[in-house]
Amino acid sequence: MIADSTAASDFITLATEDFYIGDLLYQVTHYYLQGKIDEVSLWNRALQPAELTCMHINGIDTATANGLQLYYKFNQGIANGNNTSQASLIDGAGNINGVFGGMALTGTNSNFVDGAALITSSTQFKCPDVPYNWNGTILTAGGVYYDTLQSVFGCDSIIQLTLSNLLVDTSVTQNGAVLTANHTGISYQWLDCNNGFAPIPGATNKSFTATAVGSYAVIVLQSGCYDTSGCRAVTTVGLSDPSAGTEIQVFPTASNSTIHIRIANGNYNYRLQLMDLSGRMIAEELISTTKEYDFDISRFSTGSYQLLIINEKQQQTLFKVFRK
Repeated sequence: MIADSTAASDFITLATEDFYIGDLLYQVTHYYLQGKIDEVSLWNRALQPAELTCMHINGIDTATANGLQLYYKFNQGIANGNNTSQASLIDGAGNINGVFGGMALTGTNSNFVDGAALITSSTQFKCPDVPYNWNGTILTAGGVYYDTLQSVFGCDSIIQLTLSNLLVDTSVTQNGAVLTANHTGISYQWLDCNNGFAPIPGATNKSFTATAVGSYAVIVLQSGCYDTSGCRAVTTVGLSDPSAGTEIQVFPTASNSTIHIRIANGNYNYRLQLMDLSGRMIAEELISTTKEYDFDISRFSTGSYQLLIINEKQQQTLFKVFRK
């Protein structure tokens, strides 16, 4: 790209004379430019060298340009596309639109082409419901924003920001009293919706098993953004399915060694999950088809626990047990 100028003085007195861009008319012969043209402007005053530099780097701010008469950005149409529907060359100064002459306005040889990028673009994301500070301007919604900054050349540089809200996956899958956050992340905190969204102590895993009827939600962390799911209602806990013959007995419920589990229907595989009272899983064991099983609790600390028994049909039974 070449940016240059030549000195001239006096006045334009022929108001009806054509102003050619990319064409030198000598007598009756047209000498067309073999190259590309961008950012053509006409002024009624002399320009400083710094202004000439800024034009081809950052374009012209028509709102503040002193003495600007005509300004053709050549930013119309589709580069190398079919632009035959373009009626005229638009004047960015809003005075005189140009008339196309000798241009095919289609193909790659006589048409609009990709021009210089005069706007610096940036794409950023903001957390939901969290304002975004952009050069001192507080943005509360996604969208396309513009700002003008001074470049290293001392020119007004136009900055375009495309700001989008980061979509945090707060969906939850519910299976009876077991709630599972669908987002795979590094941080979870389950909340008790019926207790002012109070955090449930120790409930910081991807899955949470409710030990009481209520309503629960989860806070998830995704790409530095926190968001909260909707509340999920748990209406029953500790249910089995008598119609399927799933009758389970646990005894003794207080022991310092083992707890015996008797299963009436031993045709299923079962999964045992031992949890503390906050719903945090302490241990998990798999039981193949059997009717009798001893679960060793001697390795755990003294205190109360929840024992969740789940068969392969996802039917659940919840028991309270105590390690002496």
